[in-house]
Amino acid sequence: MVDKNKTTGYVVFALGIVFLVVTFSLAIHTYLNPEFIQGYSDLVEIGEGPLAPLVDFLIYIIPVLFLFVMGSVGGKTVKYGIKMIRSPEKKTRSNVESRKKPRTSPQTQSTTSQQAKTEEGKSTAPPEPNKQEPQPPSGQ
Repeated sequence: MVDKNKTTGYVVFALGIVFLVVTFSLAIHTYLNPEFIQGYSDLVEIGEGPLAPLVDFLIYIIPVLFLFVMGSVGGKTVKYGIKMIRSPEKKTRSNVESRKKPRTSPQTQSTTSQQAKTEEGKSTAPPEPNKQEPQPPSGQ
């Protein structure tokens, strides 16, 4: 029988690998074609104010942050998939019941232990206070 946890783990692991491959292919594409990042400047109007150099700098930082987040998500997905693959199998009820010893209730366990100690000659049960031992008849 195939364990569903392991199967799901392999799917999650493969998905994480796909995330990482896409992330690193985008990173290589960006590294080899720097004009790809310059395309982001078309999305933002850069004015002639004092913030223009900051905006120009952020245009280069934002794609790098996106790649970092994508790589982090891919890495965590792979790690979670490996964790699922390595997790122990879930036991079905029939497997567990066949391996278990018959359980006894605490009351039955105490009775059994008292009987065993009585058989050894070491009774730990306290004498009952209501019972009195018969007195021998006094001799006249």
